Amino acid sequence: MKSDVIKVERINFIEKEPFQLTYRKMLFIGGGLFVFIILLSSLQWVRAGMIEKSVVQLNNEIVNLKAEREKLVRQAAPNLAGNFAGAQTELLKIFDTPFSWAGILRDITAQISRSLWLINVDSSDKDGGSLQKGLILKGRAEEASAITSFVKALAESTRFENVILTSTKQTTGPNGTFYDFSVDLAIRSFQEGQPQ
Repeated sequence: MKSDVIKVERINFIEKEPFQLTYRKMLFIGGGLFVFIILLSSLQWVRAGMIEKSVVQLNNEIVNLKAEREKLVRQAAPNLAGNFAGAQTELLKIFDTPFSWAGILRDITAQISRSLWLINVDSSDKDGGSLQKGLILKGRAEEASAITSFVKALAESTRFENVILTSTKQTTGPNGTFYDFSVDLAIRSFQEGQPQ
């Protein structure tokens, strides 16, 4: 009887062939470096082009804003009897907002209860020739008492004045009874040094 002999050969994966620098490996390394440098330089070229475009766009915007400012100064000048410094002062009053919109919205949301939500917030200029800003708040509540509490809290706030509930309307639908409301209020202008 003939027996088959199976040879088992062990392979040692720990021992590696020492690294040898050949012309082929040098060619691969040099080619990889060349491609990397080309990609890096093209990326910088694209970024420089984008920055240049944004600089051109910003310069055009500055030119447009300067032209618009000059137009507004010319319109305001006759109202101030030719006083150019007065016209600039009036324009600065318009563009330099004496309050923080983020702070105003934060104050409004702090007064909202769980059964009341706002649907729309509009900014408005108040009458009387002043530069005072106002807000028109439109919303909905599950209870009429929530609207009363909301209006009272706004009236007691240091940020608002002349808070008026301009309309309320009860609506009944498949989800129950709701109260739509509209509130008109003026934003107090804070002098320097006062909290905003």
